[in-house]
Amino acid sequence: MQGWLSKTRREFHMHPEISFSEHETTRRIKEMLSSWGLEPIELEGLETGTCVLIKGGQPGKTLAIRADIDALPLKEMNDVPYRSTKDNCMHACGHDAHTTILLGVAKTIVEENLAQDMKGNLLLLFQPAEERISGAENMIKAGVLELSPPDRIIALHVAPQHPAGFVGFCEKANHASAERFSITITGKGCHGAHPEKGRDPILAAAHFVTALQGIVSRAIGALDSAVVTVGALHAGTVGNIIPEIAEMEGTIRTYDPEIRETVHRRMEEIKKGIESLCGVEIEIKTLGYMPALVGDPETSNWLKNLAEKVVGEENAKWQRPSMGAEDFALFAQKIPATLMFLGSSRPGQKDAPALHSPFFDLDEDCLGVGLEIFLAAIKDYLR
Repeated sequence: MQGWLSKTRREFHMHPEISFSEHETTRRIKEMLSSWGLEPIELEGLETGTCVLIKGGQPGKTLAIRADIDALPLKEMNDVPYRSTKDNCMHACGHDAHTTILLGVAKTIVEENLAQDMKGNLLLLFQPAEERISGAENMIKAGVLELSPPDRIIALHVAPQHPAGFVGFCEKANHASAERFSITITGKGCHGAHPEKGRDPILAAAHFVTALQGIVSRAIGALDSAVVTVGALHAGTVGNIIPEIAEMEGTIRTYDPEIRETVHRRMEEIKKGIESLCGVEIEIKTLGYMPALVGDPETSNWLKNLAEKVVGEENAKWQRPSMGAEDFALFAQKIPATLMFLGSSRPGQKDAPALHSPFFDLDEDCLGVGLEIFLAAIKDYLR
C-alpha cells in the first residue's frame, strides 16, 4: 500500500489545481472510486469536489472523514521528479497527501471487504476550495451532511513542524478564527512640498498600523491569544505628491469571540482618534470571516487514544492549537469533530519548509500513518 500511496500522491502533486478549478482532480478521484465499485455522489451546485457513502453490513452510526483537494497559486521551487507541472500552482499545503490518504481509505475498505463488518455508514468527503475558506460551506449547502447525517466527523492536516510518525492533537481549540478586513483612509491630496495644504492619508495609515500593534500587547490579556496583521498597504504614485487615499488589508486571528469583539472595539477607537488627529475619513470593512475550529473533547480523546495504538503513546501528544484558519470549522459547528496534525517532516530534518512555502515537501511515510489511524477509527467507531 505504501508504494500506491506514494505514487498516487505524486500524481496529484504534479497536477495541482487551485480552489474551484479542481476539475481534473475531481475527475481523477471519481475515476478511482468508480474503479473500486464505489459510486461517487454528484452534489447539486458543486462543479468540483465529490463524496462517497459506503454503507455497512448492519445499521448503526455514521462516521464522516473529510479531505481537502485544492492547491495554491504558488510556483514550486523543489527540484524533484514529481515537481508541479503547472506554473504558479503547487500543492504547498499538503492537500495532495490528504486526498491520497482518503482514497487509500476507500481502496482498503473495498479490497479488504471491511464494509460488511461495519455497523453503520462511512461518508468520505473530498472537499474543494479550502484555501478560499468556502468549500466546506458550499458542500454543506449542497446537502452533503443530509446523505447520511454523521454522528462524528474527523480530518487531518500534514504538519511539517513534526516528524513523520508523530501525530498531534488539540482537545478543544484547534485552529483560530480568521477575519479579513480592509481600511480605506481618505485625505486631501496636495504637492509634497506643501503638506500643510492637504490631509495626508499616508501619515494616518502609518499611525493606524502602529496603533494596531498595541491592541494585542495592551488590550488582550497575556494568557489569551490574538493576532492583528496588516499585510498590504497601498498609497500614492510618486514621491512628491501626497495622495488622496491610502488603502490597507489585514487579518485578525483569535480563538475567543469575546477577544474578537475587543479587537473590533479597539479598532473603532483607533479610527476615531486618527480621524481627529489627521483630519481624514476612515472606513473599516470586514471582507470575510471564518469561525475558530473548536473540536469536541470526547472525539479528540477518542482519536488520540486510537492513534497511540498505531504510533505509540510517545508519538501521539497534545499540542498547542494553530493560529491558521480551517473551514473544517463549519463541519465542527454542526457535528462532534476533531482534526489531527499529521507529522510530515523527514527524520532529522531541521527547519523543514513550512506550509505555503514554495519549498514545501513531505516524508511520504506519513501517508501510511494517516491511513492506519483513519482505518483504526472506522473499525472502532463502526464495530
